[in-house]
Amino acid sequence: MRRSDRSVSSALAISAMLALPLALASCGRTASDSDATDNQSDPAARAALEDPIMVDPDLTEQSNRNAVTTGSKPATGGVPLSRQAAVADAAQADAVKAVGGKLMSAPAAKTMECDSCDVNEPVTLGARAAQQNGKCDAKLSYGAEWADRMPAAFPVYPRATLREAAGVTSGECNVRVINFRTGASLKSVLDYYYTRAKRAGYDGEHTVKGQEHYLGGTRASDGAAYVVIVNHTGGLRDVDIVASNGR
Repeated sequence: MRRSDRSVSSALAISAMLALPLALASCGRTASDSDATDNQSDPAARAALEDPIMVDPDLTEQSNRNAVTTGSKPATGGVPLSRQAAVADAAQADAVKAVGGKLMSAPAAKTMECDSCDVNEPVTLGARAAQQNGKCDAKLSYGAEWADRMPAAFPVYPRATLREAAGVTSGECNVRVINFRTGASLKSVLDYYYTRAKRAGYDGEHTVKGQEHYLGGTRASDGAAYVVIVNHTGGLRDVDIVASNGR
């Protein structure tokens, strides 16, 4: 597998060292941003677009850290397409407002090659962390409170549904991890976190592998690192954020 440039490689290396969920996803044709914005055909958007921020207790309990979700599997029932679009638009408007009215554009994606990919690779924070053998995997604790202790640059996306949060503060392990779903477009999510990261002094690199986009970088002043992982298969964006130097 070809390595990405320095900033993403540094963030991935730091996160892998801490046994965080950064295993690359299954390979496939690179999805277009237009595919990512199609949130009007999936009734699963009901959960992420209409509900306030919440946590699924079945995913946040430590005993279930090996659970694997079904991604954007449609939920029973539906919601009017106009309602889905309206709530997604409101979330994106809130994101723009949160950064002062203007988003920077994330860098164009560089494609990462895949030598071997496991299509059955786990997709939850707990499952990904549990399959690692690093310094922090046994120390991660789970609970909604960890979302509030993310570095200031990397909060949960406006109006998103928080599904899982974890963290640890102990010696070398000062890490925060969140997973959430949003109906906002791929571009909106990437631009939002790129803008926040740049304003907080981080650099940023955008790569894509299969159906997952990676936005990652480091901050020279203190060595802090982050990776935002966005899977845009289906009508919702499923987002993992891994960041060091949490609150």
